[in-house]
Amino acid sequence: MIYNDYIACNICNTCINLRIQMDTRKIPFKFNCPSCEMEISGEILFQPYNVIVNNARLVEEPEQIMDQYCLELSSFFTVLKMNKRENIDIEGPFLRKMGTYQNSRDLQEDIDSKVFFAQNCQNNKFLERINYYRLFLKRQDEHLFPVLKKEISQYSSQTPIKDIKNRFDALCATHQLLFSFTGLFKLFGGTVYQLFSDIWTEILDSKHTENIVEYAEYINPRLDNEEFRGLQLLEEFSNIYDVILPVIQNEDLEVISLNSEEGLSQDYYDSLKHFYAHSYEWILDNINIVIALNNIFSRGSYRECINGKDYLSDLENIKSKIKKIDFLEESGRFSPKTESIKNRIRNAVQHFNTKIDYNEQQVIFIDKYGDREREESISLYEFSKMCSENLFLIIYLFELMYSLRKLFFINRGLKTTANIEMEKKIYEMRADNEFVRNNPRINKKIGRNEKCPCGSGRKYKKCCGK
Repeated sequence: MIYNDYIACNICNTCINLRIQMDTRKIPFKFNCPSCEMEISGEILFQPYNVIVNNARLVEEPEQIMDQYCLELSSFFTVLKMNKRENIDIEGPFLRKMGTYQNSRDLQEDIDSKVFFAQNCQNNKFLERINYYRLFLKRQDEHLFPVLKKEISQYSSQTPIKDIKNRFDALCATHQLLFSFTGLFKLFGGTVYQLFSDIWTEILDSKHTENIVEYAEYINPRLDNEEFRGLQLLEEFSNIYDVILPVIQNEDLEVISLNSEEGLSQDYYDSLKHFYAHSYEWILDNINIVIALNNIFSRGSYRECINGKDYLSDLENIKSKIKKIDFLEESGRFSPKTESIKNRIRNAVQHFNTKIDYNEQQVIFIDKYGDREREESISLYEFSKMCSENLFLIIYLFELMYSLRKLFFINRGLKTTANIEMEKKIYEMRADNEFVRNNPRINKKIGRNEKCPCGSGRKYKKCCGK
């Protein structure tokens, strides 16, 4: 359901139609007045509904609505950028996206899974689970074990962990509570579960297990510090999730391309910038793990890199982190996509001055040196997408670290109450469930009295089915 409100700029009185996709979560916004370029910001609140606006004021609907400036706002979907109305708008962000699926899905379930993670961020459950992981890394077993035992008992049908008797149990519990039971994994669909199940199978059952154990013993002393840093990144991500959510949703729906007229309702560029810069550094610091595993599966030793290079003397002593990408085999068994690690953008983020065109949704980086001036630009959507891709790389590296830690414990003779094979089957079951859900529907009709799949909470007949 779309609700129309109208505001007028306090400086030039230009009227702007806010076309709001009704939701339950607030929608912060920021843009420049299309006439005088005054920055206008505010937020849309729901339950009860309210519009808070700075440098503008709410006004009545004008008699003539044609040729009015329009701006769509949605917390969940991409929206049309500022534009002048040329015809009467019928579709909003929700209905427009329903026509862009390559695979038709149960949209309500998809929305629920994304909102579930958002709720866990808002009610601090996600941060609580991060702190459990920090207690594990700090060896606070006396305090952590009773808490984990109580938490795991709530998921007895969804986890292979039966008790918390040692640090192996605690590792499995903290990992599942943080990544699975907060909904973090589900942000990237069921293929994530299958990917991680396959990784653990190959690490545990391959002919290279002895060599992987050797590497697990070598890298284990560094993992605590790196995971501490990674947890801080996950906490940072929870603060920018709202702005990245439409990007994750768009990519999850397998939208072929983003309409050039579309963008994002919300702007947290400073927060995005910090997350991207910090995650970029962390990923490059830990991409060594991927390189080592590729080396083992391709050449039988973690030390034997491509091009005759050595892991210890060449890779670990490299001066420029971005050069590590040269050690990453494109077709390597464990190589993820690394498009988001673009040195050009990273340098601009870190070192250039920045200005933002909110109406065109462009971030412009300006490098001034003497009389020379150079510009780089990227859309807010693409930059948010790079942050989303970095999040996936963080999760992927955490999963590799998790596998190496489990192998380290197994090699030390530590036993877990968790059934490792059952853990693998649970991953596969979740992947299968997602696969079934993601298969095409046969134009399932929404009943008029059913809950509207846009997430407003209203009946379909009183919302998007009007």
